[in-house]
Amino acid sequence: MKIRLSKKIRLLLFCLAFLLTGAFSFLLYDTITHPVLREEKTSLYRYKNSSQAFYRVFLKPNILYGQESLGEGELYLTKYVDYIKVHFEYAFIGEDAADIGGSYEVIAEMEGYNGEGERHTTIWKKPFGIIPRSEFAVKDNKVIINQDVFIKLDDYNAFALQVADESKVSAYTKLTVFMNVHLKADTDKGLIEENTAPAIVIPLNINYFSIEKKIPENKNGAIEEVKKVPVPINKKMVTVYSIALGVSIILLICLMFFTKAVEPQNQINKHLRKILKNYNDRLVAVRNGINPADVHCYEVGSMDDLVKIADEIEKPILYEYSLNLSDINKFYVMDNSTAYVFNLKRSTLQEEVVITTDEGRIYGLPGQDF
Repeated sequence: MKIRLSKKIRLLLFCLAFLLTGAFSFLLYDTITHPVLREEKTSLYRYKNSSQAFYRVFLKPNILYGQESLGEGELYLTKYVDYIKVHFEYAFIGEDAADIGGSYEVIAEMEGYNGEGERHTTIWKKPFGIIPRSEFAVKDNKVIINQDVFIKLDDYNAFALQVADESKVSAYTKLTVFMNVHLKADTDKGLIEENTAPAIVIPLNINYFSIEKKIPENKNGAIEEVKKVPVPINKKMVTVYSIALGVSIILLICLMFFTKAVEPQNQINKHLRKILKNYNDRLVAVRNGINPADVHCYEVGSMDDLVKIADEIEKPILYEYSLNLSDINKFYVMDNSTAYVFNLKRSTLQEEVVITTDEGRIYGLPGQDF
């Protein structure tokens, strides 16, 4: 037994099932044959790049300290300080030999400034070369640089006082001692370039001070190769798309073999037979025709509504008799100069009709006169 559907609904379901079948077929094919690619990094050459600065403060003979020097992280009395020894270290270590070259130098930079942090304003700067630029070049997997410098604190304090005296500008002063290192390593996997500058900062022209270290973060670097590798097929999505495809194919088959398109008129006849069966004892067939042109007509939305009206005014439901069922599509309840009408054809086709009355005349869609 086939399910009867109107042509429009059956066609709509066919189109939907066809589109779903095509969409899920494409998604399933694309998932299986075109896997997703992800980027994967591979290290070709690894290396470590590190720098450090250490210092020790050496003292003049004094009545306070029994030792000749003080270590890091203490407070230092300016009058007792003779010089500061700074030891800079730099190391580059690669996993394989490479052509490593570069240069380094040690600079002491004096600065006059006002404010702190974001409000820091530099008024003047003066660099002093301590260790001139030195170059290096090796064929190895590492380079290690160790360099000692000695800072005579009184000389820099005296220079800062001279600048203040001559310029008549009062400012805070500090001395930054740093080692600039520039390195290039030409490996068989590519070129590496590194720059670093470990430093210490010493306040000048104050009675006592502490020293701040500014050390760049040690770095573990690598020359990397980025490859795109396929991600394993998503079996869960393959299963989902396969099930969805199977359902859409089954829907297509069911529509093809287990449904039947019903013409609109056949649908009307089906509804008519149902009305004649359900309301047989309420209906009166009229052979000489019904002409409600001279009465006020009101259209109702359903046969049930017409039955309610017939019950209310205790009138029969009339229809014009015909051997051809296709000609029977209107039912009436007459009440003197008023007629209530149910249009089976219009209701079945779900056409929208607006009915108004004006001196007994009826208006509807073109060609839809009662």
